[in-house]
Amino acid sequence: MLIAGTFAALGASSAPLAGAQPSIDQTQCANQDRTVAPDRMIESCSALIAAGTQSSRSLSISFYNRGLGYRGKGDSERAVADFNEAIKADPNNTFALMTRGSVRYEQGDNGGAIADYDEAIRVDPKNALAFTNRCNAYRTKGDDDRAIADCDEAIRLDPRLAAAFDNRAMAHLVKGDADRAIADLDEAIRLDPTFALAFLNRGIARSAKRDYDRAIADYDEAIRLAPNLAQAFNNRGSIYRARGDAERAIADFDAAIRLGPGSAEAFYNRGSAYLAKGVHDGAVADFDRAIALDPTFAAALASRGLAHDAMGDAGRAVADYDAALRLAPGDGPGSPLLYRLRGYLGFRMANYAAATSDLAHVVRQQPADAYPVLWLYLARARAGDRAATSRMRANARGLKSTDWPFPVTELLVGKRTPQQTLSSAKSPAEQCEAQFYIGEWHLLRRDRAAARRAWETAVDTCPKSLAEYAGAVAELKRLGPVVGATPAPAPAKPSTSPRR
Repeated sequence: MLIAGTFAALGASSAPLAGAQPSIDQTQCANQDRTVAPDRMIESCSALIAAGTQSSRSLSISFYNRGLGYRGKGDSERAVADFNEAIKADPNNTFALMTRGSVRYEQGDNGGAIADYDEAIRVDPKNALAFTNRCNAYRTKGDDDRAIADCDEAIRLDPRLAAAFDNRAMAHLVKGDADRAIADLDEAIRLDPTFALAFLNRGIARSAKRDYDRAIADYDEAIRLAPNLAQAFNNRGSIYRARGDAERAIADFDAAIRLGPGSAEAFYNRGSAYLAKGVHDGAVADFDRAIALDPTFAAALASRGLAHDAMGDAGRAVADYDAALRLAPGDGPGSPLLYRLRGYLGFRMANYAAATSDLAHVVRQQPADAYPVLWLYLARARAGDRAATSRMRANARGLKSTDWPFPVTELLVGKRTPQQTLSSAKSPAEQCEAQFYIGEWHLLRRDRAAARRAWETAVDTCPKSLAEYAGAVAELKRLGPVVGATPAPAPAKPSTSPRR
């Protein structure tokens, strides 16, 4: 989830005007009551600048205020140019330094923002806002210790500055200290009960502690205070999705997308909710949008592959997995799942050589996981590798013999019978998995009739989300109908991605 940082930016606040009786242009340029439209503000400030009669300090103020007008119009380039002129006219104009730092931060230039805050602090060492904003910039840059030190100083200078507590909380959270983060956010909310971002961030911290009920309550309050806060809808929807409440999740993601249509994360999350619900065309459409917004979004590519797989479009699924793996490092945390998904699909497509390569990669990275060991053996055996059994014995040495599905490894190497394997399967899911592997055991012994019976049982009893269900469906399709039998209805396609 995105961590929302608080920016104590000056926004449309204007510097005080020189002179006791300001002109209309001076009043509108300053916009101290915040009622002047940006275009009129820019026009008045431009008239003052063009007159050429102002002192250096007053000229700096006019450039600064015109920069605020441009910023209000979303013209960051002209805003920064005016802030540059304001600082040139008066190097001690902390308003201009601070606001230029804010714009640079928003543009992703953390180094430039920090340099501006450094200078603002040099000019005014008691500027709590500058320490607060530099804290946020350091946190975004990944320097959490410096961020905390700056927020500490901001709080020392101004113990009632809620933004400083909020930013320090986020630095603590990134360092893994959710309790300290929540304590700081409690204080930020006590100081400012209308602080929507603090409620949002406390929801994030509570989610990190798996305190989801209270996280939802915080997101609820953040939305009540700031109905346009897209991230609160997105985060709350993620909790609903994890709880299996697809309808509520989709409603929240709808709102997040309406408020922030440029968020690849929101489209990805809604696509994932559609995928879990079995609405595969809707999932693909959302993953398409997420990828269009962020072509490096490996998780969206992988999830679109899952949706294509569930729709029976193996070619597109493989293409998506290929693209995701090009983006994910070969030894990165996400690569074993991608290799596993592509390996399972390769097996179902009877591309045993490709499946062997992918699953061998998973076994090397996750040697304690029995499932890829089993599927790797099956891929090798179906490819005709005479060393498949000895290789599986070697891979199985690192597995826990007391855990399921270790009994399946013993079945496949000849140490256990199918009935003994079924007796070791305790839960319904384990029973159905056993039927799939027993079917593979029979097929390797050329007993197609017994293999068919086992796979039919797996299809009838397995949850459709299991890799073994999808595997049994593929194997029955390869076997074809029984000669002389009335064709049975086709088994359902997997509702989501095969698990394991």
